Amino acid sequence: MKKLVFISTLILLGFSCKKERLNDNKELLVGKWELDYAIHYWYNVKRSRYEYFDTLIPGINANNLFITFKKSGKVLAEVDGEESKYKMNFKTKYNKYVSFDNEKSNVNIRTEDGLQYLGDFYLFKANFHHKGESEANVILGAVNDNALKLNMGWVFFEVENGGGVIQNVFKKV
Repeated sequence: MKKLVFISTLILLGFSCKKERLNDNKELLVGKWELDYAIHYWYNVKRSRYEYFDTLIPGINANNLFITFKKSGKVLAEVDGEESKYKMNFKTKYNKYVSFDNEKSNVNIRTEDGLQYLGDFYLFKANFHHKGESEANVILGAVNDNALKLNMGWVFFEVENGGGVIQNVFKKV
């Protein structure tokens, strides 16, 4: 009888653990996204200005770049047919600064000509784990119904002039 109670307790605990799902406005992330373009730049502190810009376009830097978000928080990145698996969450136990804004904000992207308005987006900071790694990287992003902007590049592809910031702009497929 004790074994039955113990096994029942384990089963109950296994099913009652709270799993994080992409709910509410986070559901805007769910689906498949294709890289539209990316802009690579960095800020020169000594000169107090943005110094280097390079527009990275699929077909030149990567033939096909897709990212798929599942409601469970699983993420699949496809670069030129090669797949990588990730997990994304908003748990503060990994980083106390993760968040997902409840109100939309104006979002711009920095170009050689200055700031370009992209639209109204929900801003977020999320933990991003590569499958098999325990340490999370924090990604900064913005999402609305039609577009996803991620400030990161190290996850998907390397750039020759490393460093700086890569602003990736995806469109919903």
